[in-house]
Amino acid sequence: MKSKEKIILKLEELDKKLDTLLENRKGILTLPEAADYLGLSKSYLYKLTSKNVLKYSKPLGKKIYFQKELLDKWALRNANKTNDDLNQSADNYLIKKKKKH
Repeated sequence: MKSKEKIILKLEELDKKLDTLLENRKGILTLPEAADYLGLSKSYLYKLTSKNVLKYSKPLGKKIYFQKELLDKWALRNANKTNDDLNQSADNYLIKKKKKH
């Protein structure tokens, strides 16, 4: 591959990355943008909306919009607890139990 072609490919790649970065700065995403952002298929994301798993808006009754902040919260739900978290919970439980007796 010629160096000119490599440069063009690299510029196209950087352009796509820049578009993604700019898109991620938005506070409101369309269904296709939200699917890309979460790494889900559009059909699966639509299924989640139809089951009311995700909050969304349909201001004109057709196009679906999501708040990026709510998508982040949804994606980070059910976080696993670290060993420190578990130890702290155990300590708190033992302290409460000790106070009762």
